[in-house]
This record gives sequence, C-alpha cells and structure tokens, in this order.
Amino acid sequence: MCSITVEPNQSVSPVYAILDIETTGMERKKDRIIQIGVVRVDNNVVTPWMAYVNPCTPRGEQRGAFRVHKISPDVLQGKPTFAEVAPKLCKFLENVEYIAGYNCISDWSFLMAEFDKLQGNEENKALMKKIKWIDLLRLGIKSFPGLGNYRSQTLLDKFSIRTKKAQSFHYQSSFKTEDQQESEEFTLFELGEINWEQAHHDAVCDSFSAHALLKKLLEKNGYADIADLVSNFPQCCIDTELFRILEVKWKERKTSNEELQPLAARAEKFYGTMPSLRGKTLEELSKEKIEAALFSGFERDERVCLIYRAAVLNKVAESQKRKADSPDESTNPKESKTE
Repeated sequence: MCSITVEPNQSVSPVYAILDIETTGMERKKDRIIQIGVVRVDNNVVTPWMAYVNPCTPRGEQRGAFRVHKISPDVLQGKPTFAEVAPKLCKFLENVEYIAGYNCISDWSFLMAEFDKLQGNEENKALMKKIKWIDLLRLGIKSFPGLGNYRSQTLLDKFSIRTKKAQSFHYQSSFKTEDQQESEEFTLFELGEINWEQAHHDAVCDSFSAHALLKKLLEKNGYADIADLVSNFPQCCIDTELFRILEVKWKERKTSNEELQPLAARAEKFYGTMPSLRGKTLEELSKEKIEAALFSGFERDERVCLIYRAAVLNKVAESQKRKADSPDESTNPKESKTE
C-alpha cells in the first residue's frame, strides 16, 4: 500500500481530485503521457485511480524519461493508448469540481494536448474544460513567500510529508459504470523495479503526497476547505481559457502589444505563480526584472512568456501616464507662463 507519514487532517469538500502525470519528456508539443494517477476525494472518501498509457513513440525517445520514473518502454508497449484510457479517466472525474496539483499547468497542458489529438470525444473534452484547476504552487508561494526555491519536495519537507513504497506495494483502483463496477490492480513488480524505496515519480503516490500537502496548506492559511480557498484566494485557480487563447495567438503570430492588451488584467492575476519572483506583487517589480526571469525554468513556455508580457502592459501604461501628468522639471515655470 501507499503510506504517508503525516497527521490526519479534517475532511475537505466539495468533490475534488489530485492529479499527477508522468511523461516521455518535458515538451508538451511532442512528448506524450505514459502514466496518469488520480486521487479523488468525495465526502472524505479517498479513492485512487491509475492508468499506464502507451505513448506510441520509439523506445529511444523514452530513454531519458525512463531514468527518472523507471517505467519501462517494454511495459508501456502492451498498455492501452490515451484514446482508450480517456473515457475511463473522464468517468472517474465526472463528479469532480476541482483538480489540484503542483504546478498543475503542466499536467493540464499535457492532458489537453492529448485530448486535442483525439477525433471526436467532444463530451469528454467538455468535461475536462468544465473542471477548475487549483495550483498548489501558487498556494505554496502565498504560504511561504521567502523560500529559496519552490520545488514540490521543498514544500513537502516543510511539513515532513514522506511517501514510501514498500516492496509489496500495490493499489487497487475502481469506479462504477451504469451496469458494472470496473476494478484494476497495479503493482511495482509490473515495472521490474522490485527494490524501489522512494515513491517520487509514481503518479499515484505523488498525488497522495500532493493531497497531504494541500491539507497542510489549507490548515496553515486557515481555509476550511477547497471552496473556502477559492473564495478567499481565487488566484489559486489557473485561468486555463487564457492559456488556450494565448496558444492560438502564438500559432497565428498575433503577439503584438495591441493584441495582448485586452488580456492584460487576466494576465496580472496569473502572475503570482512565478517562483523566481518570490511571491511579490506586480507593482513591486520592474518590467526588466520580470522579463529577465522569463527565461528560467518552466517559464520558457511561450504561453507563459506572453502572459507576463501582457501582465506588464498596464504597469507600463500607468508609468507613462504618471510621467505625462507630472510637470517637466526641465522647463522653467516662469518661462512657460503666458503674459
């Protein structure tokens, strides 16, 4: 079983899920999902679900990621494709209002890229668009604005959260369909890594860890549950529609300041996820500092670059307006006075 050495916390509602994925790499445009792990919480009942996914890519393209998650291409070759997994995933998530994850824009982006590759499947795509995504990275920055880094492990260490895999590790996932209950069991032995001791980079165990982190962060900030979190700290929610809009603009090369200006207010709200800015407000930073930070880590995502470009537009406009409204010190007031 998957155990977490963290004190139990009060239940949270409404129905929500913690989701994590493993992939063949970090580039959403070419890499594919190979494992999806979900922990659904409904009325304090915690139910895990997991699927391995055949990425349908050459073995050589999976070699680098294999060193991280140890999921063998040989194992994945016999697994279902994402097209086959997607209906089961959506069935498991059909009553879920929120999905939470750490830097979940990455998980969301990979999932949407996979769904976009599917022909039809509009009902499932609509379901995924309806679910709100909560980023624990944002909540982590709010909770600890002065940390040296915002890796997920750093936050887990703050609360002494540990997830371990026993040698006999296995878990069962199940969900009910209209006429029957489907049930699957998974075990580490399937991966050929019997001696694993650490659970990091297993999608389900990472989801359990993230759930423990969520509960601790809610407690630290005095939020009763996820609904209370969203009500009092709406910045925790990812504006996924903004990402879709900017992806289209990037493809159509409509990235001028004039094109981005209507999105400036929405972009400012997203800004707080930037870990290199240590949780400061936009007004505390110069345009140059923001732009300098764009080229580190996950901010290389062109959509995120466009968001920060849009986010500073109002700041620049306000600065120019203040400059225009202030008297010109180089002009002698007596000389400018009309007779």
